[in-house]
Amino acid sequence: MGVQPAAGAGPDYRIDPMQMAQKFQPTSGIVRLLRAVVRIDGTEVRAAVVSDLGDEEENKVFRKIVRYVESGFRDGPGYRDTRDGGRIALWYR
Repeated sequence: MGVQPAAGAGPDYRIDPMQMAQKFQPTSGIVRLLRAVVRIDGTEVRAAVVSDLGDEEENKVFRKIVRYVESGFRDGPGYRDTRDGGRIALWYR
């Protein structure tokens, strides 16, 4: 299954932390804790990872995303449904 960059993310899936928070964060109180997001909408899968992670932490997050996608969206964080019928999974620090 192909995974595309989420809205606002570059081709390397990286996104500015504040832009990530504006697009995906449900409450502003934990903006700095958000590390990554995967959005599933029908057959479309999109991902973004905040750009301020160190290399080691970034690699861990990418591995978690790959496991989540490969497991059929079962081996991952909690998720919430979106207003348009999709699903969004959020990883926090």
